[in-house]
Amino acid sequence: MKQIIALSLGPFEGIPNSYQEKPLDVGNASSRLVEIISNTYTFLSLVGGIMFILYFAIGALNWVSSGGKQEQIEKAKKMMTDAAIGLIIIAVSYPIIYIISSVLGLNILHPEELIPQIGPT
Repeated sequence: MKQIIALSLGPFEGIPNSYQEKPLDVGNASSRLVEIISNTYTFLSLVGGIMFILYFAIGALNWVSSGGKQEQIEKAKKMMTDAAIGLIIIAVSYPIIYIISSVLGLNILHPEELIPQIGPT
């Protein structure tokens, strides 16, 4: 005979005007959003760095194993150059976001300061 195990997930939390007596804490939500953006940026930077290492290493191995064939050497050089360009883009992405946010008058890198202004006054 099979036994079915049921676990209670508990009440839903964080849903405004639903199953809650107290209002949603905007300060908590904004700090969570900042954490999500920061973690996303960090994760994508790490993935990009790992991809740089792999792509650059594959290009280097292709160059070494080209046997002097000019076509394969050029292909390997292009792979290594593309990897370096990708790494430069990753490194410059934060200042680019900062410049764009300054020009537009937005605070993209610190959205926790904008969220309280969204609600009713």
